[in-house]
Amino acid sequence: MQPILPATLSSESMGLGIPDAAIPDAAIPPKLRTLLYAFQRKTSAPIPTILSCVLATLAVAQGGSVDVGSWKGGRFPLNFFALIASGTGEGKTSVINAIMSPLSEYDSELYKQEIINKNNYLISTMFKLYFHTVIHPDIIH
Repeated sequence: MQPILPATLSSESMGLGIPDAAIPDAAIPPKLRTLLYAFQRKTSAPIPTILSCVLATLAVAQGGSVDVGSWKGGRFPLNFFALIASGTGEGKTSVINAIMSPLSEYDSELYKQEIINKNNYLISTMFKLYFHTVIHPDIIH
């Protein structure tokens, strides 16, 4: 009898020698599988840890853009919660840092741009106030 899902995602099949629970290849889309392997090569962490982090990161990246309906008729943003429980030194932090770094960098850039926009607004407002009170107090807008 042949197994239903014979191919598995495991570190042994990648030649990395990291023991992990087998996750069927057929259960994961090919592009995501390639991403998992790339992160496994980079971090040497188990595939289940990487998969959990990738799914949680994708959920964060989507934010509140996907709503689901409740049985009472309300609409709520889709959420994804992940708890990664593994021993010390098994790669949780390195995986999280590697996967989340693009989002953290993007968030940092958005924050910097928000500060610049606020500063520009304050300068513009102060100039208008100065212009209307000191230079041309007779002009009212």
